[in-house]
Amino acid sequence: MTASVHMFNDQLHAIHICDRYVTSATVEKLQTLISGHCARYGLTTEMIERLNVDRTYLNGRLREILDIIRSAQTRPGILEICFYQVTVSCEDMKVLAKFICDTATTMNIKMTSCELNDDAMDSIIKMVRTPSVVDLDLTDNMFTGGGMARLTSVLGGTSLIELNLNKNPISRLAAEALAKALPHTNIIKLHLSQCRMGIQETSAILKAVKHSKIKRLNLSRNTIGSCRGPHAINEALENRNLQMLSMACTDLTNRSLEIITSGIVKSRTIRTLDISVNSRITVHGINRMLKSIEYHSSLSYVQAAGCSGTWFGFGMQIYDLVCQWMKARLIITMLSARVVARIGCKSSLSVLPTELFRVLKTMLVK
Repeated sequence: MTASVHMFNDQLHAIHICDRYVTSATVEKLQTLISGHCARYGLTTEMIERLNVDRTYLNGRLREILDIIRSAQTRPGILEICFYQVTVSCEDMKVLAKFICDTATTMNIKMTSCELNDDAMDSIIKMVRTPSVVDLDLTDNMFTGGGMARLTSVLGGTSLIELNLNKNPISRLAAEALAKALPHTNIIKLHLSQCRMGIQETSAILKAVKHSKIKRLNLSRNTIGSCRGPHAINEALENRNLQMLSMACTDLTNRSLEIITSGIVKSRTIRTLDISVNSRITVHGINRMLKSIEYHSSLSYVQAAGCSGTWFGFGMQIYDLVCQWMKARLIITMLSARVVARIGCKSSLSVLPTELFRVLKTMLVK
C-alpha cells in the first residue's frame, strides 16, 4: 500500500496515492500522516496543493479522500487534481463534480487514461462550467465524437485557460462546435493531438483560431494536407497571440510549406513551428522556406525531425542549408539515425556526424 504526503518548505504540498485498491486503511493512513505533520509543526490545518492518484482502483473511496482535501483547504490557492490510469466511475465523477462546484479554490483537473466515456459527460460539463476550473486535461479516454461535441459546445464563456483533448475523437460536429466556441473562450493553450481529425475538421478549428486568444496550438497526428489545410493555417497565423504551432505528422508537403511560409512572414508573434514527421517535406522545401523568411519573421525555432531525407548524402546542400539557418537566426532541429544538429545565433553544436562537423567547423572558422 502506498499513500504519502509531500512537503515543501515545511508545508504540506501534495497527497500521492498509488495503491492497487484504495481501502479504509489508505484513508486512515492519509489522515494519520496529515495529523502527524500538523502536530509536528504546531498547525491546526494545512493547504494541500495537489492530489495525485496513480494506477489505482478507487473502490468508492473518492468522497473520503476529497473530504480530507476539503478539511485541509484553509487559504486561497491552486489545487491540482491528477488521475492517471485510474478507473473513474460515473458515481466518482458526480462526487468530484460536486466537490469542485462547492470549492472556491482555482483548480487544474487532469484525468489521463481513466476509461471515461460519454456517461461521464454530464459531470464533466458541470465541472467545466464552474468558474474555478481553469485547466482541463482529458487525454486518452473513451469518449465518442458525439460526447466530444457535447463538451465543445459548452466551452464558450467558461474560465478554461488550457484544454487538452489529446487522443479523443473530434468528429465534424465536435470540430464545428469547438470552432464556434473558441472566439468566446479564454483558452490560450489547446491540445488536439491524435484526435482522428481530417482536413475539414482541422481547417474549421484553424480558421477559428484567428479570432481567439490561443497562444499555443497542437494539431499533431491529424490530417492537414497540402491545399485547404495550409490556407487555413495562414488564417490562424493572423492571430496576434499565436506563439507556438505544432503540426507534426499531419501529411504536410513541400507545397504546404510554401503556402504556410507567406503566413509566417506576415506573423509577428509566431516563435515555434513543429513540422516534424512529415515525410513528404524535403530539405529543399525547408531551404526554400528559410530563404523566404530570412530577416522577415519572428520565428526562432523550427522542429523538422523525421522529414524526408537524412543528413548523409546532402553534400553541399548541407552547407547551403546551414548558411540559411544562421542568416535567419533560427534554431533548427533535424533528427535522423540518432543525429541531432542545433545551429543558432551562438552556433552551438551537439552530436554531429564527423563529415558534417568538419563542414560546419570550416564554415564557422571562415
